[in-house]
Amino acid sequence: EREQRRRQSRRDGRYDNDRYGYGGSFQLRQTALNAGYNEGIKEGRKDRDRGDRFEYRDEEDYRNANTDYSSRLGNKALYQQYFRQGFVNGYSDGYRGY
Repeated sequence: EREQRRRQSRRDGRYDNDRYGYGGSFQLRQTALNAGYNEGIKEGRKDRDRGDRFEYRDEEDYRNANTDYSSRLGNKALYQQYFRQGFVNGYSDGYRGY
């Protein structure tokens, strides 16, 4: 059951704690992980549908990692770390067909 909940929370793009250990506020983490996940799942689905290979690092959104960023959230570099982590998770789910 715990594994199922963990998978479900990844699919929803929600992360309740700082499991990556980068620090930052809850709002920064949530915004970045959710934005990254949402962009990643779209790109993963697109690559899968086109028959492209699994490769998220060439995606512009992954490289820029600034979707939904606002200076009120705090450190931009920290936001980008979380965004990219969310993006990888979303891309993987999208590419696998979730």
